Amino acid sequence: MLKKISIRKLIISFSALFTLFLIYLIPNNENDKNKLEDIPQELEYVNNDLVTSSVFLLDSYNMLGKTEVPVSSKDIESLAKELLEVLINGGANEDRIPNGFKSILPSDTKILSLKYDKDLIKVDFSKELLNTSKEMEEKVVEAIIYTLTSINGVNKVIIYVDGNILTKLPQTKINLPSTLDRSFGINKEYDINSIKDINQVTIYYVNKNNDNYYYVPVTKYLNDDRDKIKIVIDELSGNSIYNTNLMSFLNSNAELISSEKKDDLMHLNFNEYIFSDIEEKNILGENQFYYVIRMPGEVKVMVPTDRAEQIGVRNVIGKEEAEKVISILGEDETEMSQNWNKRYRDNMEKMKSGSVYEVADVVRNLSFKQKEKGLSTGEKKMLSNAKQILVSELVLAEHASQDEVEELINNKINLSFNEYRAPQAEVDINTSIVNKFIPFDDNGTTNL
Repeated sequence: MLKKISIRKLIISFSALFTLFLIYLIPNNENDKNKLEDIPQELEYVNNDLVTSSVFLLDSYNMLGKTEVPVSSKDIESLAKELLEVLINGGANEDRIPNGFKSILPSDTKILSLKYDKDLIKVDFSKELLNTSKEMEEKVVEAIIYTLTSINGVNKVIIYVDGNILTKLPQTKINLPSTLDRSFGINKEYDINSIKDINQVTIYYVNKNNDNYYYVPVTKYLNDDRDKIKIVIDELSGNSIYNTNLMSFLNSNAELISSEKKDDLMHLNFNEYIFSDIEEKNILGENQFYYVIRMPGEVKVMVPTDRAEQIGVRNVIGKEEAEKVISILGEDETEMSQNWNKRYRDNMEKMKSGSVYEVADVVRNLSFKQKEKGLSTGEKKMLSNAKQILVSELVLAEHASQDEVEELINNKINLSFNEYRAPQAEVDINTSIVNKFIPFDDNGTTNL
């Protein structure tokens, strides 16, 4: 008989699964950008000494899917131009497109100008941008928006055609806001019978190309008064998904117990089947319990419960571990390779280790380097991702708000940088939040 085992685990080795659940659901210009896209899935990574970045291309089902292409640019404007050239049919970078995908912008489309300011990109295309079919017209806009807002630091886009802001699509007659963001939607589906009380949610499904999986975001418009979080979870775990070519990593037995939004962070409380089932197997005459993670394509990963931590499944850190993390942030940076690719790979290995202490080491080292010399686009994204991982754990460990934890991390790093890199700088230690930081008691209260 299967024993009842309580799972309160954070599965670091399978962090990509989180992107299926962390979806921004409120359609407004400031907050609708998918936060998961800000965390693990937008992270540029090194593979065979190549840095990659995300683009949204047409798959074999004429859906816009999120995939990766190699890039060389280090500043935002150059990177944006490089990615847009991938989207152009017959463009200079079309050869970077993975098998199974194709570009969507019409051939002969030219990028006349591109300017980045704060979180906004203004891009002016030649008139050829509009030389597309009626069916693809809206997807062209979607691909531009989602590709450019995949760049860390970019949230909004203004599209020009021959110097004029694109405010209406000529064939579909769809009106466009002058400033576009992810609230515009992508791969849109409509299930409405009334113009009142329309819910808009964007859900990231999974599809497969050869042996590679990729994300397919789908924006759904529906008359549904359910909480948007519940809609997302029900869609990802329900049976309707199996009637399409799309898939989900979410276990059908997973149930959302409760949800709570604190600041900009959504806390989701699932039952023990969020990542896996628990099965008892008799192996060589010995009964053993396994966590079972079910992947698309009927792939099943089984992890012995008694070896879970060794493999990368561990508990969320406690207060004692949180204090150690803070102390690491207060230390001097450790030696890093001067070779960019080697340094990137080393830091990526630390990120993939599942150790929050290694992540803290990455945050401190890259923060020091950013203050001294600045960071490339890839390392900026790595720092952003590492900070988010650190913040998420400390929020849970200390029952603190996201703002409190972010301020704590930033102040601790500033103090250590001033101590080890700018010893002459005057630092008001007594007024620093770091020195006022008092661990939370069991009731979740603090003097901060």
